[in-house]
Amino acid sequence: MERVICIEGQRFSAGQREELLSSLHKKGIRKLAFSAFAYEKELWEPGFMDEYLAQVSALGMKFVSAHGIWFHNNDLNWPDPEGRHESVKTQIRYLERAAAAGCSTFILHPGAEFIRYSREELWENFRESIRKMLPAAQACGVTLAIENNAGKFLGANIAELAQFVSSFDSEYVGVGFDTGCANLTGDPAEEFEKVSGLAVTAALTDNDGISPRPLPPGKGSINWQTLMEKLERSPRLIHCITDW
Repeated sequence: MERVICIEGQRFSAGQREELLSSLHKKGIRKLAFSAFAYEKELWEPGFMDEYLAQVSALGMKFVSAHGIWFHNNDLNWPDPEGRHESVKTQIRYLERAAAAGCSTFILHPGAEFIRYSREELWENFRESIRKMLPAAQACGVTLAIENNAGKFLGANIAELAQFVSSFDSEYVGVGFDTGCANLTGDPAEEFEKVSGLAVTAALTDNDGISPRPLPPGKGSINWQTLMEKLERSPRLIHCITDW
């Protein structure tokens, strides 16, 4: 199980980004994760990703995971069929770019609970989107990691999420386990047990169990010793991601 750092590189100028990357390199960090907003910036500023990747490569670092774009019209359970189809195409372009950069996992949110649509309809919309993305994921050798959530989002019920992921019976579909979200829906160690055989990546964040405001691991209420013991025994887990 590898340790990966997720950085918000798109927030900085090229000079600031170089300073940040250099400081991470000096700390021994060699593997990074794309923020969802990195590719979103590429949509508005073509060429950003080329610059970003060149900076990382020049330092002997590389990306190994990416978070798909999410929320609003980017949700893959979006009720509008035409809009959902466009969202799938955008995600596939990002997945292919991430794979070319060396990523082995691509994290996706199931999406929000839209008013006037049943959970069954929204899960089916999401299922349709994942089916459309699977051929690209297989061709690129990238596993789609479906992430748990909290609040009014699909995936807040982790047992339901496990059932969804299991239904694909594919090595290219797994679970992305968000420890902070799990702390808002139950005991993270117990929640992880429900997906331990399906998890391919994990985002390590903490909180107080009440507010979604993220805290560094050890600064909230999660029992990290118990949780990490379970993560380390997970058969499919490739890497754990922390934020910078």
